[in-house]
Amino acid sequence: MKIHKIPWLGHFDDRGHRLSIFSVHVHPDGSRIATGGLDGTVRIWSTEAIRLADGNEELKVHKQLCCMSTHTGTVTSVRFSPNGQYLASGSDDRVVIIWHKEDAIPGIGPTFGSNETHIENWRSYRRLLGHDNDIQDICWSYDSQLFVSVGLDSSIIVWNGTTFERLKRIEAHQSHVKGITFDPAGRYFATESDDRTIKVWRVSDFALEKTISEPFNNSPLSTYFRRPSWSPDGKHIAASNAMNGPVGCVSIIERGTWTSDINLIGHEGPVEVTSFNPKLFKDSNDKLVCILACGGQDRSLSIWTSATSRPMLNCQNVCQKSIGDVCWSPDGLSLYLCSYDGTLLACTFEELELGQMVSDEEIARTLAKYGHGRHGIVLPESSKQLSLEESVEAAKSLSKINNQEPNPLPSEIPSTPFKESEYGKPNSPSINIEAVPKVSNQSPKKAPSTEKATVETPIKNTQKVTITKDGKKRVAPQLLTTLQAVPSTSRLPSTQLQQSSAPHLPPQQFSQPVNSIPKGGVPILVVGAKQKLTEDPNTGEQIGTEESNAPNINAFQDFLPNAIERVTVMPTGELKIPSLKAVVVTSIDNLNRYTLEVKNGSSEKNPTRVVVLENGNTRWMDYLPRPVLLSTGSIHFWAVACDDASLHVYSLTGSRLLPPVMIDSKPVFLECNNNFLFCICSNGMAHAWDILNKKSLFNSCSLAPILDSATRLQSEEPHIVPHIISANISREGVPSISLSTGQTFVYSSLMLSWQRVSDPWWAFGSKHWDSNGLENKDRPLRFYEQQTNDALMEMGRGKFLHRMVEDFTHEEGYEDFERIMTINHLENRISSARLLSLNDEFLETSESYCKLLMQSGCWNKLEEFLDEVYTDTKTTSLLSGKELVARILVALRQLVQTDAEFERVNKTIQKYPTYSLL
Repeated sequence: MKIHKIPWLGHFDDRGHRLSIFSVHVHPDGSRIATGGLDGTVRIWSTEAIRLADGNEELKVHKQLCCMSTHTGTVTSVRFSPNGQYLASGSDDRVVIIWHKEDAIPGIGPTFGSNETHIENWRSYRRLLGHDNDIQDICWSYDSQLFVSVGLDSSIIVWNGTTFERLKRIEAHQSHVKGITFDPAGRYFATESDDRTIKVWRVSDFALEKTISEPFNNSPLSTYFRRPSWSPDGKHIAASNAMNGPVGCVSIIERGTWTSDINLIGHEGPVEVTSFNPKLFKDSNDKLVCILACGGQDRSLSIWTSATSRPMLNCQNVCQKSIGDVCWSPDGLSLYLCSYDGTLLACTFEELELGQMVSDEEIARTLAKYGHGRHGIVLPESSKQLSLEESVEAAKSLSKINNQEPNPLPSEIPSTPFKESEYGKPNSPSINIEAVPKVSNQSPKKAPSTEKATVETPIKNTQKVTITKDGKKRVAPQLLTTLQAVPSTSRLPSTQLQQSSAPHLPPQQFSQPVNSIPKGGVPILVVGAKQKLTEDPNTGEQIGTEESNAPNINAFQDFLPNAIERVTVMPTGELKIPSLKAVVVTSIDNLNRYTLEVKNGSSEKNPTRVVVLENGNTRWMDYLPRPVLLSTGSIHFWAVACDDASLHVYSLTGSRLLPPVMIDSKPVFLECNNNFLFCICSNGMAHAWDILNKKSLFNSCSLAPILDSATRLQSEEPHIVPHIISANISREGVPSISLSTGQTFVYSSLMLSWQRVSDPWWAFGSKHWDSNGLENKDRPLRFYEQQTNDALMEMGRGKFLHRMVEDFTHEEGYEDFERIMTINHLENRISSARLLSLNDEFLETSESYCKLLMQSGCWNKLEEFLDEVYTDTKTTSLLSGKELVARILVALRQLVQTDAEFERVNKTIQKYPTYSLL
């Protein structure tokens, strides 16, 4: 195999800098490839020029054939139709454009005022609108009759591949859909999403065939694409971004059973794209094998064969950034891959390097068992499907027999008197004014026991008839509003009318005005309405539902209220109260032998039972008059929160450590760590206690500042309010709250304020931001940054895309943007580590911070930090301030590269005599 990196092939900005390429695809005849990139253009390149280039800039053939710049956003996917007539491109502008090559009209050549050359004429043939967010991937069926697009709006849209009419919009995924592939046999297509599932859909009716989720448990959400691929023999799907325990892999899903027993492990990071070779090969045993290419975030390219469990080829660091797309040529001997660093690589193979290639006829015979080439014939894939189809056909024939109605007898046909003159002239129009049925005002009589066909007597509406001089009759028209109200009639049978009519909708219900004090008085305001246990129709679990007739405030919990008092509490319904479950189970971290089980009751006559088990045996038991909403436990105590806003705290042996603690309102979060207990109420107030010392860590504080509600009251447009995704308290008693916006806050009991320790702003520009996608709860600050990454991916691409391409740093006046942002981020991490008493992260970040200051020439900042640490006797529990300074100086001495740095570091070492300690 040879890898060619063509210097002139790419997407460039006005200054000549390379821009990211997100997609590449080869034309079915192999003569040209298409690329889509960050500059919003679709470019067509000559494969002959790529083949002959090999570093030679003076070619006799044209390199770029066409450049289309109709899109207004980043082009994320380009795909040629299998018949070669069209090219489809999807973009951030939520539009899919179908391009068609005009052979009769030549290209316009070089464009005035631009470096672009248009040898071929590709024009915009169709613009397909329908997505509400960025389009992430597109795919054609193998017969070019269908076209499917997926995007960040979690929707799948199926288009007609000829007329490009929208056939179906599917909204079944719970998160961004980032990949699509078609079955070569033409029966299915599969979509892969950030909800950690692959869904297989039938082409016949666009219904769901199977949801596959097992190989994607805990898969990272940091991948930009999840592009699967279907093998050319139709047997397997190669699913990207799968997990085998803690290791990322490619999962091979078997057709029919849809199981994933085979995993390809060989990449150090998540795999974003997979691509099967369109050809089949024979190994030494004359068995048909498939060739698969994979690329991902580890910047490596791996090529696998179905004959062995190890990769044929593994090329590491083939580019500087993640690989976004991989595509084979139709002859199966060339492989093209593009990267976010703006490069496009061409890999060429010798004729027998991959094996003995089989003919297209043999591939068609392999696909024939799945129904390939048999239009209109649906082949069963199992005996169970055959028996099911037979039962369906029997049911259909039985329903036809039951639905046949006997022809009416002549005596049952109602006779209507007609005038001879009206039927005497068949060509003359006639008006039957006796055809309107009469509405009876009499009370209905009792219906007879036997059913009979009744015919209502039509009402006779008389109209004024005049005779003209020539003997012709004239009927005066009559307004329809003057007729009596009568039911409308239809020629359709009543059964058809019932099926075609819209379902009867109940009248719209409007909630009653809400007073400041609800019905029931102050107790209901604090405790809330009673809840009763009902069964969840989805899970079968018993949950609590409100019995009150008050309006559903939670329906509006995502929007701002009309007024809020910032310094006191959050508005009613801002924080959702947990549902009342029949059983609540809690175990202690690192002590799994202890388990607390709560079986909720309904009243004093049926009290709630609290049981603590040790290795399955009952250790102690208690009864409570109210149901329990939340429970938690640590190595020092148990705590349960009831729906009457009371907290009950027990020792591990079951003794009550405190009387019931009354909080502001119903609890929403209840967490503990070591000897500290943290609680958030539904009105937005936060409490924290030291249970062993029986004292509060701080006065109850409001969450209004961090949820940022009051500052947006001036806006008239409703907007989504950030919600809490997790709440914790550290071993030192510092509460932390993570929001859906990616921000994490901790509360300082010394400054009596919330402080932001993690923010998406640092992910935008800091080089030391943790974006490896691995959760590490032993490093809380890195764990918070990973939560921020997940929130960024849930909200869409936005800043994450700009950070990935780093194009912002090339703007004039922002040359030092990344360096300054990295320094500020490390300073924020150091301050947060001190606040949370995180010794390991403080030491690690301090060394990185000082190294960066020395490399940036910020000697004043470096000496200021060392002075502060040197005089601090309580820097960490592991090292004193002097020992930490000595450790940092040793690390700086090893990084010296210039004479100026050497002199400055020696001068700094002389200032701190503790250097000799190490």
